[in-house]
Amino acid sequence: PKKVYTIDENSFYRTPEWEVLRKSTLRKYGLRCMKCKVNGIEMHVDHIKPRSLYPDLELEFENLQVLCKYCNLEKSNKDEIDYRNNKIAIPSQYAINQFEKKIKQGKKPKPLNKN
Repeated sequence: PKKVYTIDENSFYRTPEWEVLRKSTLRKYGLRCMKCKVNGIEMHVDHIKPRSLYPDLELEFENLQVLCKYCNLEKSNKDEIDYRNNKIAIPSQYAINQFEKKIKQGKKPKPLNKN
């Protein structure tokens, strides 16, 4: 019999099906944010069309992309932008804030659009 999962939002992210799909996505696309191009920080596998609006697409590989924690939290379920073919780094508001903070502190920040 098919296993039934609870309605708990986070239970989806603990299913074996999600774990396999998540790892496959990270293997294919790597550990670099597809929006801002950052690497070396926490990465999330994002649903391009949000799960909350398109639950039938939650396990579709073609609906997934890799975003850093900040870009993913900023995106939330507010848009359906596909960054998989993005060639230009688009910084998150978090990155912009960090950049401005360093300037105010008199520190020399790293460029935002480093490719």
